[in-house]
Amino acid sequence: MRRVSESLAEQQAVTARLQQIAHSAYEDIDRLSEIYVRSIEPMRQLRMSTQTTLDLTEALSLAMVVSATA
Repeated sequence: MRRVSESLAEQQAVTARLQQIAHSAYEDIDRLSEIYVRSIEPMRQLRMSTQTTLDLTEALSLAMVVSATA
């Protein structure tokens, strides 16, 4: 997480949000972190915010949970 965060405050905020997503989606935090890390640079190139990238991470996580139960 450190290598993609622009500051310590951002790193802490991202980690807290990923933990929240993991808890609500019953998802592994490492898996969510990997999704986030792989998404952040392309999203930045599109001038999307960290918050938007976290929202995308949550949506992908929930989609994987739904597809696993279908």
